[in-house]
Amino acid sequence: MSVENVDQKPKLCRNCGGLVGKDDNRCSECGAFSPAHSKLQLWCGTIIFLVFFGLILKTCVSYDGDPFTSEDKRLGEHCLDVWSGAHPEFMSEIKSRMRDPKSFEHVKTRITPRDENGQHVIYMEYRAQNGFGGMNNATAKGIVNNETCQHTIALIQ
Repeated sequence: MSVENVDQKPKLCRNCGGLVGKDDNRCSECGAFSPAHSKLQLWCGTIIFLVFFGLILKTCVSYDGDPFTSEDKRLGEHCLDVWSGAHPEFMSEIKSRMRDPKSFEHVKTRITPRDENGQHVIYMEYRAQNGFGGMNNATAKGIVNNETCQHTIALIQ
């Protein structure tokens, strides 16, 4: 370590663990080149990594404003929740008509392709607690508008 570097905080060599002056390019103990990273090098490396990761993510996930294809819309999938597969408003209305909405368990939702009137038929299977404390399986059927995704309940069994 040189005399000028005495007041500067020393760094540890990545190779041997010896002390390296802030401006030294070589470890005085083992002779390794660039033995320690400066904070600037670490920040630059982090920024480069994040930019690179962001570019890769952008190429993998392209979003054009509408994530659903025309086939998804024909099949009615654009009206269903991506995670649960349920129609959120349809499910909420069924729950609001129940004696014990907290017991509601969504099983699955099926939706038919769009018909000539621009509508889908939706079927939702669910479980709920009856008046005696037992769980019953039930099905709700409704109509969903393809453009607005608004629903109408047709039948609850």
